[in-house]
Amino acid sequence: MGCIGIRPFAAGLLTDRRIDRAKLAPDDRMQDPQWDRLYDQLAELRKALDEEPSSWTRFAIQFSLAHPLVASTVVGINSPSQLQSVVSAAEDRYPDGDLLGRAHEVCLRFREEFGVKGNTAGVPIY
Repeated sequence: MGCIGIRPFAAGLLTDRRIDRAKLAPDDRMQDPQWDRLYDQLAELRKALDEEPSSWTRFAIQFSLAHPLVASTVVGINSPSQLQSVVSAAEDRYPDGDLLGRAHEVCLRFREEFGVKGNTAGVPIY
């Protein structure tokens, strides 16, 4: 049995284009205050990882696919170049298990904060 991962880019937040909010145009949708808490959580994730991934887009895909329960991931893409980036990330060398595990722990805290149901406790992670 497996799960399907959805929205690994968190509506665009976890992409190289939008990862740095300070560099976004003032009218970018990610500047809306509704995104404040997610950017705060992203800051927590960055601290937990010790060093930035070379590509957040790549990391988001690999993080989703590396989980042992994930059979596939649904990704929204808008162009052939985005498709190539996703395929390349899926086929490339993944981050080590320790780094993925730390990211997973941060994600579990986010889930609790938002009251998301479901539990992966006891499942070997990375």
